[in-house]
Amino acid sequence: MNSLLIRIKQSKLLSSLLIFGFVISILLISIGISFVTNLIYAQKAKDNNSPPNGEVYSISYSKINNTHNQVMYNLFSNINKDTGLFINYLMFHVDGADVNSYSQCSGEIFTDDKVWHIPLAKGNYYSSSDIAKGNKVILIGSSLEKYTYKKGKDILIKVEGDEYRVVGVIGFSNQSSEWDQRMAMPCTSLPQKYLKKNLKKDRDPITFVIYNSNGDYSQSIKKVTSNGKKYFDDFALDDLGPITSKSVLNLVASNMDKLILVAIIGYIITILFAINITAFWIDKRRYEISVRKAFGFTNGSIMKMIFKEMIGFAIISFIIAIIIQFVLSVVVGSIANYTLQLYLPNLAIGLVVVLVTALITTLIPAIKAIRVEPAEALKARMG
Repeated sequence: MNSLLIRIKQSKLLSSLLIFGFVISILLISIGISFVTNLIYAQKAKDNNSPPNGEVYSISYSKINNTHNQVMYNLFSNINKDTGLFINYLMFHVDGADVNSYSQCSGEIFTDDKVWHIPLAKGNYYSSSDIAKGNKVILIGSSLEKYTYKKGKDILIKVEGDEYRVVGVIGFSNQSSEWDQRMAMPCTSLPQKYLKKNLKKDRDPITFVIYNSNGDYSQSIKKVTSNGKKYFDDFALDDLGPITSKSVLNLVASNMDKLILVAIIGYIITILFAINITAFWIDKRRYEISVRKAFGFTNGSIMKMIFKEMIGFAIISFIIAIIIQFVLSVVVGSIANYTLQLYLPNLAIGLVVVLVTALITTLIPAIKAIRVEPAEALKARMG
């Protein structure tokens, strides 16, 4: 390490250029892998966020004949066993949160526990039995965990004044997602405060999504329509069409081949930069190498010294790259609301790729340098 520090002091500009080339190479590789990793997680989230063959419907009505949660169960309970349904766009206030803060909630119903579920980061999912009984159970996003409290062995949370038992956390354990801010509960256990305010009066239509694996829920919709006419006045059901997902992810996916090409070109350019700097660095040391040979240093010891210094430069570059990517992750996250995850394995891969490339490219100019006779190098230096 001391010899490396001496080397840096003696050749500040050259050492800085070498470290700069390594840092850029490591960062581009790491950020590229991080971006692809984020895309994979985003695609996974996209696949899990939307149920299979989801169709959106809207219920309009003038009055509901009962505000009890059982009405919801009676409305949706006899859908086909292979079909699931959730009421969306419910906005509830979590006790303890800012007074003007509301979290989106889905009110679910299913009779078969094997249907599609919201992605679960930890814990358990509530069951069809919980839905049938109207149990006060809930799934929450990770950002809502701070509002929970313990009572005995149970973890509880209050939503619109109603107390719920938290059975699981939705989302992904290793990646942020839209579920972090959301909740889900049986549609048979919606807060009474919400029911009294929003179902009894003529309010906005109830929007729900129905889904199954084959996309055929005509029988279930007929049952919902028949039930609706029993419990709602002026009941009407409108098909709003399938769930669509228009996002940046789709744009990226459609241009993935171009992005890969740009990434390859960028990688080649940065690696070539590192190669040229490495070759230039060794070429500038021919005189020093010749002097060492004149004092009895063997070719093997000189090669070992060069490789050790190269590894030292790579390690310094790796540390700098970690700091830079951490700062970038914070800045990008605060400005663009995009999480540029700092994955240490990606940085390590970048380090290994750059180090191996540098060692390989160091080999040829180093061999050329040690083959120069000391007298010839000294003569060139004096001339």
